[in-house]
Amino acid sequence: MLNSKKSFNSLPNANQSLEFALFTANIQHLLGCDVMEDASSIYENSKSYQLLQGDKRLYDLDKGLPEAICAKLESTTFIATFHFGIYRTLPLQIVLAGHKICIPISKHVLESQRKFYEYVVGKDRAKNIVLLEAEDPFLFYKIRKCVASNYHTLCYIDGGSEVDFHPQIEKSSVQINLCKGLIFSKIAFVKFAAICKRPLMLVFDSGDKTGYGEVKYVSESYVFDSNKIAKDYAKCVIENMYARLVPCLIKRPYMWECWFYLHRFMSPKSSIKPWNHKNRFSVFVLDNKRYLFDKYTYVSYPFSH
Repeated sequence: MLNSKKSFNSLPNANQSLEFALFTANIQHLLGCDVMEDASSIYENSKSYQLLQGDKRLYDLDKGLPEAICAKLESTTFIATFHFGIYRTLPLQIVLAGHKICIPISKHVLESQRKFYEYVVGKDRAKNIVLLEAEDPFLFYKIRKCVASNYHTLCYIDGGSEVDFHPQIEKSSVQINLCKGLIFSKIAFVKFAAICKRPLMLVFDSGDKTGYGEVKYVSESYVFDSNKIAKDYAKCVIENMYARLVPCLIKRPYMWECWFYLHRFMSPKSSIKPWNHKNRFSVFVLDNKRYLFDKYTYVSYPFSH
């Protein structure tokens, strides 16, 4: 598979970029081929929404967390969330509420994220946010050490833009339904919560807001079922979490950052039935060369000259 990061800025027409081709393939697998006509507007709105995420004015931190969520944070908790809406507000509000938190994050963006948190809440408060390398083979032991020191653990269960693709992803993930398609999702975080015998809850921005920077959360708590083996329990929980995301995703698809990169590690799939020659193929330009792109298989073919 070609890397989408090479193309976007160098092209006069964004709709001819590899990034756009991959973006539309991801959307069609999960939201259906009938959204193809809206793909350009979703793409442009998504690009604009991404740019907002770095604006400090977007983060209205004075309102704080809802009381129901604060109550659940009275004991050390594992918190699952998504890259949906104004997703960086949650860890900031947790820290400003007086809690300590650790976040597994890709080593490629760890330093930039540390600077972002310092920029928004200041260096002193940012010290209560411990960023751990998601690729660290000893990650679980470091999380357990943080838990013992009363740190909450927050994880973006839908991955991230710099997550390394692994050819053996199916061995560390489970395949689940999402909207009209299937994706692979990692389940280690849910297992960690069960092993550490700590509460697990899902919290994410619903996207329903009335003012600039306002966040309204979706939340749900989970209790480990000792009658199930860890992998079965984890799959059940992950499926439920993504099911909570679906209504928000359908209503405001541009708010999910993962459209730009989920092909790298979630391997979207869907039934072949709705695909045809009109919605399955597109053309992109890369390094002044034209390619035919099969959005169903994510395979590209260079045009002969």
